[in-house]
Parts: sequence; structure tokens; C-alpha cells
Amino acid sequence: MILPRYRIKVIPFCLCRQKGFILPQLKIKPSVTWLSVTTLKSIGGIDMANESIIKQKEAAVNEAATRIADSKVVIAFDYHGLTVEKFESLRKEVRKAGGEVVVLKNNISRRAALQSGHEAFAGQLVGPKAIIFSGNEIVAPAKAVYEFAKKNDVVKISGGIVEGADVDGAKIAELATLPSYETLLTQLAAGMLGTVRQLAIGLNMLVEQGQEQEA
Repeated sequence: MILPRYRIKVIPFCLCRQKGFILPQLKIKPSVTWLSVTTLKSIGGIDMANESIIKQKEAAVNEAATRIADSKVVIAFDYHGLTVEKFESLRKEVRKAGGEVVVLKNNISRRAALQSGHEAFAGQLVGPKAIIFSGNEIVAPAKAVYEFAKKNDVVKISGGIVEGADVDGAKIAELATLPSYETLLTQLAAGMLGTVRQLAIGLNMLVEQGQEQEA
């Protein structure tokens, strides 16, 4: 087995013969050792490396798939062209809104989306994409990236997943323009107060009419 400190350059079998090396008598040198693909496979070097890479990719896909399943909202958006400073600013805004911005390789995110049963969302993951995950909030993270995109043209919302349903960018925009929870409570309270006030006025008018009829 070749120690990690040795550098290996893989060349075709025919070149090994031209170099004058005899494959059964491998000589390990501290600089560069010329080995054929066949020889590397025979000692397990290539297979071990490939197996390690495959396991790392599988772990990344499984982790992303778990995050998709555990999130109430998932949003994919283009970020290419943003400065590091602005990207970090967006991260902070999304974090305040209860979400997290993650950058994954497209092949990882697409495989995770397909593994989670979200084919439409997987189709949206083309080109450099950042993804927002939120396990608790729905409207607030969408509003954060939507408002940021209005000030930064390079940020374009591709689409996402809302409570298990695949949606396009337009639906995310609609979600982002919904009133916040606090605003809805305020509007509800104002509406209830208005109804109570109208009811009180109506009852008062009935009482006054009754008094006039008795008089």
C-alpha cells in the first residue's frame, strides 16, 4: 500500500514500458512514482479513493434530504455576482428571520431533492444556487430574501418547497408579500374592535328608538 506522503502519477501501461519500469518490481521513491492504472487497482489505491468519495457524497445527499424533509420552507435562489459582504449580509437577514442560507453543489442538492420526492424542485436547481432552509418559519425567510432581491438584481428566486409542496418563484414572491403574523393579529384585532363598535352603536340606536316609542 502506498503511503500518503508519496506522490503518484498515473500513466498508461504502454508508457510504463517505455520508461523502462517493470511493473512487478515497483520502486517507491519520495518524489514521483510512475504506476499504471492496472497496478493501482491491484493494490487497492483507486478503489479505496473512489469508495471514500462515494461515501462522502452519499452522506452529503442524505444530510441535505433530511434538511428538506425537516423544513417548513425551502427556497432556492441565484446569488452569482453578489459580493462576499452582501452575501454575508443576506445570511444575517435570513438568520434573523428564522432560516439558514446554505450553498451546496447542484448534483448534491438535486439528488437530495429527488430522494425526498421533489422532482419539480430538483428541476429548478440549475446553475449556482444558494438554498434557504427553515424548520419553524415560513413567511419571514421568504420575505427576507424577497426584500433583499428587490435591492440586488443578481438575486433571483428560482422556487422552493412550502410545507411539502413544490412551488415556483412567483409563489415564493406571493408568500413573501403576505402580512406577518404580528400584522395579521393587529388587523384581526382592529376588525373585531370595529365590529364590536358597530354592534354597540346599533344596540344604542335600538334602545333610543324604544325609549321614543314609550314616550
